[in-house]
Amino acid sequence: SSFSCPHCGYRLSEAEPAGEVQERGAKWTIKLTCKEDFDRHVVKSKYATIRLEDLDFEIPHGAGRLSTIEGMLRSALED
Repeated sequence: SSFSCPHCGYRLSEAEPAGEVQERGAKWTIKLTCKEDFDRHVVKSKYATIRLEDLDFEIPHGAGRLSTIEGMLRSALED
């Protein structure tokens, strides 16, 4: 779920799985070719790892969240 406080500006966008996590993972490949591609919404489970092959950059598993690709990258760079 997503939460934001109108008073202090705090935001929380962690996502929790509603069902059972499968034993085997899946690999999804997305080609980012223009600015609009970074605006795609994605759901990252707490078990998922995001890897940018061309940049040799990885966002390790951690909290699940709902965000855009750009939002996930910005968050990873700030951490």
